[in-house]
Amino acid sequence: METEENPDFPLSSESIYRVWPEVDKIKTHWKPIIEPLMKMLFQNAVIFSTKKCWLKECDVNFIEIDESKEYTKTILNYLQNSGTHIAKVPVNVAAAFQIPLNNSKPVKKVTPALVRQVLRKCAHKGPKHEKLHLLEFILSDENYSELIGLEMLPLQNENFISFSSSVSDKDVVYITSEEFPRALFPGLEGRLLSEDLKPNILTALKEAAISRGRPCTQLQLLNPERFIRLTKEVMNMTWPTRDLVVKWSPGIDKKHPPISWLKMVWKLLYIHSSEDLTCLDDMPLIPTRILEEEETTLEVIRLRSPSPVIYDDVADTQLPEHLPEIIKNLGGIVLQHLDSAIQHPLLKKYVYPPTPSALLQIMDRMSLQKLSSQIASLTPTHKDTLRRFLASLTDINEKEKKIIQELMVFKKIEQTSDQKNSYVFLRGCKVLHHNARLPPNTRLSFPVIDSSDEETIRLTKMLKVEQLKSTDCVKNYLARCRERFLPK
Repeated sequence: METEENPDFPLSSESIYRVWPEVDKIKTHWKPIIEPLMKMLFQNAVIFSTKKCWLKECDVNFIEIDESKEYTKTILNYLQNSGTHIAKVPVNVAAAFQIPLNNSKPVKKVTPALVRQVLRKCAHKGPKHEKLHLLEFILSDENYSELIGLEMLPLQNENFISFSSSVSDKDVVYITSEEFPRALFPGLEGRLLSEDLKPNILTALKEAAISRGRPCTQLQLLNPERFIRLTKEVMNMTWPTRDLVVKWSPGIDKKHPPISWLKMVWKLLYIHSSEDLTCLDDMPLIPTRILEEEETTLEVIRLRSPSPVIYDDVADTQLPEHLPEIIKNLGGIVLQHLDSAIQHPLLKKYVYPPTPSALLQIMDRMSLQKLSSQIASLTPTHKDTLRRFLASLTDINEKEKKIIQELMVFKKIEQTSDQKNSYVFLRGCKVLHHNARLPPNTRLSFPVIDSSDEETIRLTKMLKVEQLKSTDCVKNYLARCRERFLPK
């Protein structure tokens, strides 16, 4: 070794290593001197490192990793560049270090633990593929809790962040899957694990998400509950306003998800949330038009209950003429088309059929005072249309009765010429029985509703409005005359 640098005695490290004894081939009579010999050698710089210098055994990390692995060159270069002494020795030298010596420590080797230790002191600054090589190696011993603090976790946005033990939602990194693909979460690439990973790395990171049955890193596998959480994040980020109807510009606005995204969301909601959609209340999920892939401008309605949405299916029972306009005036929304991808057992809670009960639920969203004012401003034609539509109710509850009683859609008996086309609400009124007749120019002390049409007859009977017969009219008239002309 001392003559290695002498040009007259050129000896390579390989030549010197060949001088070392082969422990398993030593004859019996030489064995007593092996231990003293090793002790003497180990006290000197007898290991030739990759930095071309001789070092003591205690100062070197021996290379025993599989050199056929793709990551091996990256591991060794990184360790060498970070100032870590490493060395590759032949079999006979490596075997010598297995001889048990008094007070001797195990030789140091290049292991995942060593690389993790070096990474804590000297972060890797090289390209992505080298970082992934290092990650593959430090995952190989499955000691996932030792990853904490290492900036080696690859994200879908091409960045690397530190492994963490945080349980906060804002720090979670989600692992996508075939069931919950990355395409479901546009704009959240910084919250997702990179998909561009070798299968063995991905498998190891999935194990790191559930190591020992509990999370030891911030990694989480996606499940239905987490899918809902991230879907809400996507929507709140895309549509930060609270408008009932929001603009959706797929293909134009890069921040907006594509058409296929909404179809996938509804498919998963059908599979995993068939019994409850309240977790997505107030989220924009109902498109106002058919979802064609080439669409670039659409509107989406938020899920709300009670809902303002009525689906007027052209292939089924349709709303009468003028009703869509009336519904819009009352703050409702009439859908002419509903995409086939929008299917769910609870959809009827958010998209009503074209029925009187559905219309009354929309009315219930308003205060009675505002509702009465809106109805009073309708044209006579619209008022008659609304009354006829409500008369098709098959059943009625107390809340619906209260609403209908406040609607100024009932025709009043014309008692003077200036009361033509006069409408009133039911409260405080009586209805003239359809077989009764009111004498000409009869003036009564209370409003009387005209029941000459079947719809009014049906509605007033359902609401149990007092029926006024001809004899009741005469009695009322005579009572008024008595009060007016006879002294008390």
